Amino acid sequence: VGPATMSALITDRHYGDIKALSKDLARALNVELRDMVSRGVDIIQFAEVLTFFDPADWVVEAINIALDGIDAYKVIHICYGQQEGQPGVTELRGAKLFPWLWDINCDQIQYEMCSHGFHQSDIDAISTIPADKDFGVGVVNGKSLVAESPQDVAAGIRRVTDVIPPERLMVWTDCTLTGIKHIVAKRKIESIVAVTEIGRPELLGTRM
Repeated sequence: VGPATMSALITDRHYGDIKALSKDLARALNVELRDMVSRGVDIIQFAEVLTFFDPADWVVEAINIALDGIDAYKVIHICYGQQEGQPGVTELRGAKLFPWLWDINCDQIQYEMCSHGFHQSDIDAISTIPADKDFGVGVVNGKSLVAESPQDVAAGIRRVTDVIPPERLMVWTDCTLTGIKHIVAKRKIESIVAVTEIGRPELLGTRM
C-alpha cells in the first residue's frame, strides 16, 4: 500500500501527526522504489485506500513524494477496502475523488468500477482525465461470487471508452480476487481475456 494508507493503518507512537508520518513513510518508500527500478523493474504499482480520507492535498503530496524521480511506469490503484471478500466502503464516489486525484504524478490511475455498476457519476468524473494520464478500469467485481460474462465486461468497457480514448485504457479486476473461490476467479479472468483478445481490434477500429 501507499504512504497515506500506511499512515492510517499503523500504530503511531511518535508523530501524533498523520501528515508528517505519511510524508516520512513516502520518503522511505521512494528509496525502496528507486532501488527496485535500478534492478530492472519497469512498472510499479501501489494501492491507496482513499476511503479513509476526505480529499486533502497532503494525501496527494505524500504519494508524489513516494513517486518522485521514479523512472518507471507508475500505477496507483484506488482501493475501496477489498479484503478477503469483505464488502468494503463505496460512499466516497468518483465525483469526490476526481479531479482531485489527477494531481498525482503517475502514469495511470486504476479505479474500481464494476462493483459500482459503472455508475454515471463515475463516468462523468473520469471524463475529466488529463491528456498525460492513462486510466485502468476495474471490470470484474472481487466482492461478488458471480462471474461476469464477456458481454458484461464488454458493456463496462464501452461505458468507459465513451469518455476515455481506448489507446489510453487498461483493463483490470476491480481489486484482488483472493477472497473468492479459485474457479470463480478463473472464470472472471477468462471473461476479461476473452473481451480484450477478441475485442481489441474492433475497439481500436470501430466498436466491440
